[in-house]
Amino acid sequence: MFTQPPKRFTVASLAWGVCSILLAIPPQAAVAQYAVELIGKASISGQALDLSKASNPLAEGVPHNLLGGFSALEYRGDHQCVLLSDRGPLDGAVDYRCRFHEFQLRIQEGAKDPVALTLVGTRLFTDPQGRQFTGLAAGFEPTQHLAGRFDAEGIRRLGENWVVSDEYGPDLIEFSPTGRELRRFAVPTDWRIQYPSADRDEEGAINPTGRLNNNGLEGLAITPQGTLVSLLQRPLMQDSHRTETGWFEGVNCRMLEIHASDGTLGRQFVYQLDLESNKLNEILALDEHRFLTIERDGKAGADAKVKHIMLIDTSTATDVSKIERLPSHELPAAILPVAKQVYIDMLDPTFGLAGDEMPEKIEGLAFGPRLQDGRRTLLVCSDNDFVPSNPSILYVFALGNDTTSNEEDAEQTPRP
Repeated sequence: MFTQPPKRFTVASLAWGVCSILLAIPPQAAVAQYAVELIGKASISGQALDLSKASNPLAEGVPHNLLGGFSALEYRGDHQCVLLSDRGPLDGAVDYRCRFHEFQLRIQEGAKDPVALTLVGTRLFTDPQGRQFTGLAAGFEPTQHLAGRFDAEGIRRLGENWVVSDEYGPDLIEFSPTGRELRRFAVPTDWRIQYPSADRDEEGAINPTGRLNNNGLEGLAITPQGTLVSLLQRPLMQDSHRTETGWFEGVNCRMLEIHASDGTLGRQFVYQLDLESNKLNEILALDEHRFLTIERDGKAGADAKVKHIMLIDTSTATDVSKIERLPSHELPAAILPVAKQVYIDMLDPTFGLAGDEMPEKIEGLAFGPRLQDGRRTLLVCSDNDFVPSNPSILYVFALGNDTTSNEEDAEQTPRP
């Protein structure tokens, strides 16, 4: 259920904190031991409009204020959440002004429509000079009026501010609550593209190292102690095998730690994809070494085979920050990847989600409010790629009491 927005909304000042939920069962335990229930889902029409003032049509008549393309979400507390749009319609071919959206979230177990979203605000990202960011893949350099290109893929709350991962750079950028750029965190030099191009094949051909085109920093987490953890969607060029067609194959994706307090780089870990064709789309911290991630295929509807929310553990993983190149597939015995297992299989018949309505792109994860019985909720969103015929969907799962701690809710726990 999607409720049309009111005309105006003023965001109240809210205390927000890190989610203190801890899984009581070790990562090696059987998946069947986890008690997970689908509470419901909310669907937003692919033709819905946002609350920006961008009324000009983009290419092919697509409205500039079309609501969709949700690549990430974050829960702010007090039944408010944020959904992040990526670089816009038509896959980076248009001058879409990048933005995020504020929603009121209602969860009512047992109701006819147990999950409802109400759009209450849309905010555009700007640089320190107030110039708006564009999703245009060819917008390499800032202009008098534009801040340059930006493909927002992950968002987390840091105090009262936002940290957003940009897939183009890749970059990690801290923004004010209203979306103005405050600072940039350094990422490893060899993760960046030396010679950027709007053409995927050309960019792959002229760069020896760096993130793959449209496969950069996709997921973002913040641990309870304030460490940023970002996750590549697919392996770096230098960690892949270049095929005869000029594209890249591999399964060894890198995770990166950055200390939010001073911006210093931390460790890197290897996350091994189950299948070479899979992609990583999000990461969410449970504590300093355990995370939930999204690993999925690129299929929709009945063709979908992998829509997994994974539980991973970095406590035994090898720090590979000093290793310039990884094998594309099998790792040497001296390098241990993160431990991982399926936590939620969204195609499990138990949930009734498999079939024609399963989206291709399951992209966002966040912990939501507790239910009346004390269970913590897990919010999962889909990316409809701004296709008007495809709805955007927010799924709400309840995590059993046996998987949560009794500590305070996220919205009541101060964040470093």
